[in-house]
Amino acid sequence: MQAVIDVPYKGSWQFDFAKDMFVLCFCCFGINTADLFFMKKSQLIDGVLCYRRKKIERSGKDADMRIRLTEPAKKILSKYSGDEDYLIDFKGHARSWKVCTAIKKVFDEANVQNDNNSFVFYTNRHTMASLARNECGIDFLTVHQMLNHVIPSQFKTTDVYVQRDFSPLWDANEKLMELFDWSFYFNQ
Repeated sequence: MQAVIDVPYKGSWQFDFAKDMFVLCFCCFGINTADLFFMKKSQLIDGVLCYRRKKIERSGKDADMRIRLTEPAKKILSKYSGDEDYLIDFKGHARSWKVCTAIKKVFDEANVQNDNNSFVFYTNRHTMASLARNECGIDFLTVHQMLNHVIPSQFKTTDVYVQRDFSPLWDANEKLMELFDWSFYFNQ
């Protein structure tokens, strides 16, 4: 992940945008691109992204999520401030497919190898979860909640009674962000 963070911009809108969106997704708990790319400005409230995860929402399950933006995420979002409705400005490009195809070039530039040659935005969900659990020692249930996965059946009844508190997830994400040197984004 550090290699991707440090990849210099190329001056190509597609390359630079793909790099920044990958890093932004990582900073936001490995948010799915479907959720991020269609996020409305009205869903950013006091520095917190408030949304319903599309993948789970379709199943009728509780999909509410709140992600407090880290400083690197704020920097990236300010660079791509969208139109009056959308949080991110895509400059008329397709909302996801062109960006998703450009990420391979970013990984090539970062000299990141992958056995199956599959570089997709979903990679950042795996990376975020693995680093949070294995490098930061964040407990499994917190990582599970950061990914906004469906509540395990043994907790469904209890979950009805407990008001969801996102602050432990935010604290875990800050701990995760401390693993990296973010000077590339703060020296822009």
